[in-house]
Amino acid sequence: MKNMLKLMTALTLIAGFTAIAENASFDSLDADKDGYISQSEAAKDKGLNDQFINLDADEDGKLSRDEFAKYEPSK
Repeated sequence: MKNMLKLMTALTLIAGFTAIAENASFDSLDADKDGYISQSEAAKDKGLNDQFINLDADEDGKLSRDEFAKYEPSK
């Protein structure tokens, strides 16, 4: 039981750090701090730029945090 609790705690911490890293990437790309990533801001990241049209689900020319969360950087 203690090992299960340790595992669950570790997984929760990993998920939290991943969310922080994703927000840091979003925040660093959102140069004008308007809460969206425009196509010109996305151009700073080749992978994001390549996926921009597919990620922009509402076709408003910018990515929200929810849309950006679906971004899968190439490894």
